[in-house]
Amino acid sequence: MRSSLSFMICSVVALLELPDLFLEAKKIVMFPSPWRSYAIYHSIIAAALTEFGHDVWLCLPRQQSLEGLVRNERVRFITYEYEIDPFYKKLFAEELLKKDHDSVYEVFLPQHRHEIFLGQILEDTQFISNVTSLKPDLFVLEMAKSSTNVVLIPYKYDIPFAFISTMRNPVKTRTPFNPILEPLIHLSFSDKMTFFQRVKLTLIYLTFFLCPSATYDKFVRQFVPEKPFLSINDIVLKAEIFLFETDHILDYHRPALPNTKFIGSSSARPSNSLTGQLKLFADESSHGFAVVSFGSVDIELGQRITDIIISAFEKIALNVVWKTNATIIRSRKILTRPWLPQNDLLGHPNAKVFISQCGKNGQYEALYHAVPMLCLPLHSDQFYNTERILVKGFGLGADLTSVTPEELANLINNVTYDPRYRSTIKKASKLFKKLYKNPSKEAAFWFDHVMKYGGDYMRSFGQQMPLYQYLLIDVIAFLMVSFIVIILVMYTTIRLIYYMFKNNAWKLKSE
Repeated sequence: MRSSLSFMICSVVALLELPDLFLEAKKIVMFPSPWRSYAIYHSIIAAALTEFGHDVWLCLPRQQSLEGLVRNERVRFITYEYEIDPFYKKLFAEELLKKDHDSVYEVFLPQHRHEIFLGQILEDTQFISNVTSLKPDLFVLEMAKSSTNVVLIPYKYDIPFAFISTMRNPVKTRTPFNPILEPLIHLSFSDKMTFFQRVKLTLIYLTFFLCPSATYDKFVRQFVPEKPFLSINDIVLKAEIFLFETDHILDYHRPALPNTKFIGSSSARPSNSLTGQLKLFADESSHGFAVVSFGSVDIELGQRITDIIISAFEKIALNVVWKTNATIIRSRKILTRPWLPQNDLLGHPNAKVFISQCGKNGQYEALYHAVPMLCLPLHSDQFYNTERILVKGFGLGADLTSVTPEELANLINNVTYDPRYRSTIKKASKLFKKLYKNPSKEAAFWFDHVMKYGGDYMRSFGQQMPLYQYLLIDVIAFLMVSFIVIILVMYTTIRLIYYMFKNNAWKLKSE
């Protein structure tokens, strides 16, 4: 009788709590950049938000929504029409490697395609209607060149918004920083720079602050004419919170404000068991195996680079699992697939080395599973990512424009068998798991938090004051004018004293 009564009481309490549970459920719209790697990590965070009971919609180009990038059925899509730039559909390694990746021109290169992308999104009335009809409680954007400017949508419709990014942007977030300790992902600098690298980076940051691009500000006037004009950068500063998928274990040390959180990476997560031929191949690799991938974008390595890589693989004892669309490679020790469960392979005990273009997601997966890396960068931030792997001691890098098969094989063997790399990344992996237990849930927690409490209490006044005050331009101007006035007063006083003495001396001489 007592047990039945207890059951009834518990049932009533549970039913009474159901309304509160549903009241807590919020609607969240996430807008990643329109490239696969961004969609993948946003989908992981979206899945974590659904575990908090929230309804989540992921904004993707229509074609991308059909590619099976999102594995969680509770995450829904809002699609938009956008034809991915042919540049990103198929990249040619030989062409990419010809660029000077430390050129200032590359940093400031006007990228007209981002302006085109923003124009298409703002003109897509069906997409905007689908978003606004949901009445979302939070709009989460990727802080990349293409997607940051989409902040105009939540700004226009008074939807609270937040940002997540693979790298902190101290200019857009107004976070205190020292330019000589804050390397840019556009350049392959570490935090240990030469004198001229420090000069170069300081000038670049000054340019970012003092000469912000007005390219996108015209869209503010066109799309939000009913509100007082604010620059895109000023609108961004109204975000509830900024989350950054980075940390000081894989990346360099960077200061933070209360509303800027470093969460590690949602890509870093436990692996699942392999199945089928992949499991058989991995289990039977008695000497271990290398995981090889050049990212989520289709990379055309070219015959020369492909031959070098295959020749190097034939010279090592390891088996190889390679993500490639290349023609069938006739080698019993090389298994190729157009797609690989990369995280699950890296989590296999026989995985000995990760050979890749050094994208952020793959680096964090390798860090999580303590697999040393050999970096073969091709473009964008991959040269920066390679440099930090060298600095941290997690592996080595090679230049595909000049490396020979013998040199590449030696590098693979060095990373695989030199205990320094394995022990260094193993220690870093333990630290990462201690400090960043579940980055995707950490991201979900903070988004849930600002929906409940808002982000105003975390916002620094430095993110609200005019830019000239933040940069101390008024103070510097005052001090300069004061210095000039003091110099002029001193000069005038000295001249007066000089002429007084000169006149007195002339009078005495006359007498």
